Amino acid sequence: MTWWGLTRSGWLLVVLMAGSTATAMGQQHPGTVEVGLYAQINSFDESLQLNDVTGIGARVAVFLRPKLSLELSGSYAQAGDSVRTVSYFPLAIFAMFHLPLRDDIAILLGPGFVHTKYGRDATGSDDGLAGLVGLSFRASRRISIRVDGRADYFGSPSNGAGTNINYSVSAGLSFFLGKRTTEDRDRDGIADSLDQCPSTPAGVAVDATGCPIPLDSDGDGVLDSIDRCPDTPRGERIDQTGCPLDGDNDGAFRGSW
Repeated sequence: MTWWGLTRSGWLLVVLMAGSTATAMGQQHPGTVEVGLYAQINSFDESLQLNDVTGIGARVAVFLRPKLSLELSGSYAQAGDSVRTVSYFPLAIFAMFHLPLRDDIAILLGPGFVHTKYGRDATGSDDGLAGLVGLSFRASRRISIRVDGRADYFGSPSNGAGTNINYSVSAGLSFFLGKRTTEDRDRDGIADSLDQCPSTPAGVAVDATGCPIPLDSDGDGVLDSIDRCPDTPRGERIDQTGCPLDGDNDGAFRGSW
């Protein structure tokens, strides 16, 4: 079985795991650090005459804003053919945008720069532009599963070709260090960790615990939940159900004293 076949099956398993274990995504606090490890399939420009190869990589990122991080990544692989072996080490930096697709999934968009070094039987290095598109699946508050696709473009490569474009696809795990993410699934302004009523309907006023504030819309001292006359005019005398007292009965009552 080829490396491609193994990796393709692995990707399918990763995606299924992500779908079954994902929880709320939330947003990261500025200063949160993301550390990741991944496996990567590399496909090279035809001018390099290198076979597709699997490598390993690592990344570290710092969140500058809840949806923006600065990410540094590097990977290593050994490519080549039947007569030579070439080491491949790309080092890239990205401005990574984290765009929520839903509560448990975010789209990743990363423009950046890449420095690639070749070694062993073929030496040289190239500098160019990089672009990344990916998906991040939240598995827990501290762990995400990431799948990325990437293209590295070199306008003046060291092998003398007009341009080079190397492609890669990766899958791996990310770990988040720092403050816990601020998650508010019912969007009532109270973080889930403090919310005692985590399913408050949209638009309902809540207290500091995230629970609906008891309402008395007509201001008659009887809560709406038990008020049988919710539109009582202000100043009207009412009974315990929030309805106006009967005038005749009220007069008779007073006259009996």
